[in-house]
Amino acid sequence: MDMRFFTSLGNVREYCTEKRISICGIEIMPESRPIHEQPFRGDTLFVLGNEGSGLNQNQIEICDHFVYIPQYTDKTASLNVAIAGSIIFHHFALFAKYPEAGRDGQKFTLGESVSVNQ
Repeated sequence: MDMRFFTSLGNVREYCTEKRISICGIEIMPESRPIHEQPFRGDTLFVLGNEGSGLNQNQIEICDHFVYIPQYTDKTASLNVAIAGSIIFHHFALFAKYPEAGRDGQKFTLGESVSVNQ
């Protein structure tokens, strides 16, 4: 997995357009599709919002499409951002057919450390 650091959302949009990477916002919006439909379009960058207020307008504007996690109870308005991200990333891994990591006993085997490209 390639990781990069950007100083502005405009730089993110420019890079993703150049590299043909879809930007998927994780947000409950009228045009959002449920995650179980796996509406991904190949290489994807995910934008997660603030737990209290969600994505801001600038973040929304750079997104190509949106997904949400259906809820089956009326006891919470939204999920914790770490939990939501984990669920979304798991669905994306299934869509992308990533191979399962190796196991050694009761642990997963570790690969090389990841560095951030700037």
